[in-house]
Amino acid sequence: MFPSRSVFSSLSRDEIRSIRNVSALDFLRYMALFLTFPVVVLYARQFTSSDLLVSLAYAAQPILLLVSQYPMGVVSDRMGRRPSVAIALVPFALGNILSFHPFSIYGLIAFRALSGVGSVSVSTNALLQESVRPEFRSRATAIAGIAVGAALLLGIALGPVLASVIGLSYVFLVSGVLALLSLALVPGLSEVRGERLHGPARPSPLYIPSIASGILVSAFFYFTQSLGIGLNSYYLYLLIPAVIGGAIAVGLSGLADIKGRRPFALTASAVLLISLPVHIILPSRPFIYVSNTLFLLGYSLFEALFVPMLLASVRGEYGSVIGLSNTFMYIGQALGSLAGPILGVGNTVVLASASSLAMLATFPFFRDQRREAR
Repeated sequence: MFPSRSVFSSLSRDEIRSIRNVSALDFLRYMALFLTFPVVVLYARQFTSSDLLVSLAYAAQPILLLVSQYPMGVVSDRMGRRPSVAIALVPFALGNILSFHPFSIYGLIAFRALSGVGSVSVSTNALLQESVRPEFRSRATAIAGIAVGAALLLGIALGPVLASVIGLSYVFLVSGVLALLSLALVPGLSEVRGERLHGPARPSPLYIPSIASGILVSAFFYFTQSLGIGLNSYYLYLLIPAVIGGAIAVGLSGLADIKGRRPFALTASAVLLISLPVHIILPSRPFIYVSNTLFLLGYSLFEALFVPMLLASVRGEYGSVIGLSNTFMYIGQALGSLAGPILGVGNTVVLASASSLAMLATFPFFRDQRREAR
């Protein structure tokens, strides 16, 4: 899962340093985030038997993360990327540490909400885009995405293991410590501010892929979990496809920087379109590996290409553009999460396929950038 030397060959030392620093910070922060996800419900049930309060404890953090995306993007445009990263990490760390001993379910709900107040990813993503030349942003985004993907898989896998060894409450303490460690990396971030562009972002049809990607990723996890795979095998069905798909996506993102991003974005959308129905049509284990690999390849490639293409195609400063995109993505994830239990597997496939088609229909309207091969 680590990028080869050839991936870095065209990047300057400052660009490589920026990618590595952002990746390290994102890895620690997302590890802190995903460690608690699998154990929140179990932890909340220690304080109450109310399903409503348990649901609020689980949802408080993601709801506040959704609400804070765009405001934090505007703040980062005004104050700078490094200060806004620090501002976002402080409540995140504090909320997790206080959740270690919340005294009651109401305290847990409040502290979970506190941990979601600041969005870090908006500022780190904007910083990464500004510190790398436009013609190399796809590969930079793909490389940084490896850290996020690794943190997601490790966090979700290790959370229950830590809970069984040291106790549920200590998972939140570990999460808080990881957040503090990521805060210690903030001074190492190199900020390169470009000119301010057109003020805050405004909604546009070009944000449709943000909503579609949120729906797709929620549908993917719903399908994978509905296959009845045991916990130990479940992570293998994600880890191996993530390694293969992520590695291919990094290579293709570098090629997209040279040849043009739009054809590769359309390819990513087409791969996503064909990947999820395989879960339903061919549910045997070998085809699940194929389907998961295709999905994670398509999604990783989409993530690498979308933000650079969006920044080149819509008006607005980088922080607010990324913040608005993340807001729509979280809305899509919420819709996708609700779709599975309400609509069932078959109708969710239809919704996911429609989302992929929406991507295919939207990408031709994006501006493309390419670097002439030397």
